[in-house]
Amino acid sequence: MPKDTAAKRYPRRVTLDLTDEQYEWLRATAFEARTPMSAIVRAMVQLGSEKKKTAARAIALAQKEDL
Repeated sequence: MPKDTAAKRYPRRVTLDLTDEQYEWLRATAFEARTPMSAIVRAMVQLGSEKKKTAARAIALAQKEDL
């Protein structure tokens, strides 16, 4: 996809800090699925926005993180 098209389709950029284990899981999963890591993260956000239980579990995990 040309850069101009990608910028129009996804107008917001988010930076994530991941542990080595989280990054390796995401990288390996994306490689095995032959899908970009960013597409997997976007799909996870979409699932969270559609399912209240999924979003609630993600929020509970996020609140337990050491900040």
